[in-house]
Order: sequence, then structure tokens, then C-alpha cells
Amino acid sequence: MVDTPLTVLIILQFSLFVCFIQDLQNILQLKKEIKHNSPEILFRKLKFSETDCPPIFNEDGINYVFVNLQEIFFCCTSVSNISASFILELLYRMIEIIKDYCQGINEQILRKNNLLIYELVDELIDYGLPQQTVSLQLDKFICSTPTQKKDLEKSIKKISKKTKEKIKNTKPTLLMSFEETQCVEIKKGGEIIRNEVMGKITMDNQVKESTDLTIEFKPFLLGKDVQNKYKYTDTMLEDILINIPCNSNNLQKPSPYIYIPRLPFGHYTFINYRTSGSKIIKPFLFSINVATFTKNKIDLVVTLKSTYLKKFFGPVTVEIPTPEDALSVSSTLSDNVGQKVVFNSKQRKIIWNFEKLNGGRDETLEAGIILRSGIENLKKVRSQLGPLSLTYHLPKFSLSGFDISRVSSSNMKRFPNIIRNLNIFSKSNSYIVHF
Repeated sequence: MVDTPLTVLIILQFSLFVCFIQDLQNILQLKKEIKHNSPEILFRKLKFSETDCPPIFNEDGINYVFVNLQEIFFCCTSVSNISASFILELLYRMIEIIKDYCQGINEQILRKNNLLIYELVDELIDYGLPQQTVSLQLDKFICSTPTQKKDLEKSIKKISKKTKEKIKNTKPTLLMSFEETQCVEIKKGGEIIRNEVMGKITMDNQVKESTDLTIEFKPFLLGKDVQNKYKYTDTMLEDILINIPCNSNNLQKPSPYIYIPRLPFGHYTFINYRTSGSKIIKPFLFSINVATFTKNKIDLVVTLKSTYLKKFFGPVTVEIPTPEDALSVSSTLSDNVGQKVVFNSKQRKIIWNFEKLNGGRDETLEAGIILRSGIENLKKVRSQLGPLSLTYHLPKFSLSGFDISRVSSSNMKRFPNIIRNLNIFSKSNSYIVHF
């Protein structure tokens, strides 16, 4: 059951796009060949279900697939049998496109830019088929502009003359940021089932004049079967997609670089890349021991080791599901500074939270799980314990090692500070450890 209030619900069907809040007041709607009460069914499933609503389910012959983004729900419905992974990929791409155009997603942005979002979805999906899923390719088809930019222009008119002069004297900037998302699944015994990183580079170009750009990357391998082709680097990318027109003929050379003759203005996703395998850094390692000492108690000892360097730190949360009849949990930590343990009785989870976990640390949690009915059926109780899941967010930390070494432009003499900064951060999408 969803404990927090639902802020906004967005339903997307190949022929339907609806946005509504708690009172089911529609903000944007496009219907065809679907039950009229589908938004209400999803709302009640999320709000009043006794258990957590799965992201993929079937109700009255209609398939529902949804994504939760900060209590904003993007959902696709279909009466036919569709690929769930395909729909999830489409929903995530739609979210990224809305972010590129509106520079964020929240209830206010969705309300003010409903016409723009209507146009985007209309171009994204036509007759039930995805058409364009790259922001820059949609520019020539979109007539509306984000409302936020208009509000900004109105506010600029009201500011003082000194502030206007400061804005005029502000040098144009070009901001680039790396974002890497990791999916890890570790089998019982330590065998790695999956270790994958999905990355993207976003560009925020505030230079209105036409600008060319040369981007030099640190050496990397490209492809699935090139481990032995070069020996000068450990960085390997399986796939890379550049979303803007450029010359990429030199991308697979020992000193890779690309040349962009005309850099588009605005905020957009510049490059998408993917890598997987044993060479990818696993920022966290676990040692888990389960023991039973009494008839109604399970002792669990979890040791967490952060393998990254000490200079990196960020928030980390570890969740451990407990058996259904868990009554309470007593816990002991190796270090109480900056961390705490909470037992959520509704979700039946032990939540171990770190405000800032530095690299190179070993932390231990000793938890005693008290059961109502004892452990007569040990196999059943043991099967309900775990798996462990972890979420993290590490600024200035790269998982893949993919990085930019140098950025240059023919306008550097005219705009010497055109490149202001390169940001990078890594986070987890799914980090599962079976025990």
C-alpha cells in the first residue's frame, strides 16, 4: 500500500494520455479504445491496495505498466499482449524527453506545460507505434515552448537595472554532466549474475551564437568482443549513441574524439552509452551470516564494505526483507555515527540508512529478528528472508571510467570561459544481493 499521498498520476496508452491528481481531475487526456475508468482503477490499486502494487499487472483484461518518479506515475495501458521491457523503455525515454524540454518534472511543470507534453506524446507515438524518441529530432515538429521560459522572461522585466547589467555581462556557458546508473545482481556465494551500467551525458548550451566543438575522450574500448584488441585501457563500452549530428570517424582510434560543426542550443541528452561485465566497479561488497539460536529468533549479521576511495561519499540505504510473521527487530551497529536502523513493520523490512558513507569503510549490522510463530517451518522462514537491496548516490564518482579529457572550440578566444564545469555522479537502479 502506498503510504505517501499521490501527487500526480499520468497514464499513457498508445492512444491515451491522462494526467490527474487525487480527485481524479484530468489535466490532459487523449482517449481511444480503452475503458473510461482505467485511471480510477490504477488510482485505487495504488492507493487502497493492502500490499504494494506491482509495476506490471492485469485488471479486467487491461495490462498496466507504470513507472513511479517522485510520486508521479507514468503508466501505459494496453488491451493486447505487449512486451513489458519495451513499454518501460518507452516510458523512461518519454520522461527524459519531458525533462529535456521542461528542465524538470513536477506537478506545476506538468500543469503549465500540458499543451507541450500533448504535442510531445503525439509525436512520440503515432497509431500505437513509437516514432521519435530523441529530443533533438522532435524540435522541428514541436510548436509550443515551455511555460517556464516565458515566466522567466516576465520576471526579468521586473528586476532592477543593476541586475539587468549583470545578466548582460554574464559570459555564456556550456555545461556537461555525466550520469551513470548501475544494475547489479549477486548470487548466493558471491557469483555475479548481472553487472551493468547505463550512462548518459547531458549538455546545457547557453551560447546562442553558432559554436563548433571538439570533444576528446579518454581512451576506451568499443564493442563486446574487443577485450584483447587494445591494451592501453581498462575502460570498455559495449554501445554508444550520439544524439546530435557530428563527425565520429575518430571515435575508435587510440585518442578518440568527435567534432561537432554546430552545437545545438539548449538542454538535451548528448550521448547515451552502456557497458557491462566483471571489469565494472562494484562499489559495495557484502558478507552475510544467518543463524538461529532460539525457537522464535533469527540472528542476522551483515557486513558492508565500501570499495571506492575515501574522497568519495554519498547517501546509502540498505533494505533487508524479513519473514511475514516478524514481530520486532533489535539491532546493534559497529558505529552509530551517521547511520541508523529502522524496522518497518508494514513493509516487513529492516532499513539501514547512511547519511554519508565514505569509501574504504567496513560497517557491521547485527539484527535479532523476533518471530510470532517460531521457526518450526525453517525452510519457509528462511525463504522469506532477503534478498538484500541497496540504493546509493555518489557524486564525482565514475563506475565505467568513461570520461572527457579535453573540450575545445574555435570560439575559445572569443569566449575563453565557455566551458564552465563537467559534473559526474553515479547511482543505483537495482543492487540486489541474494543470501
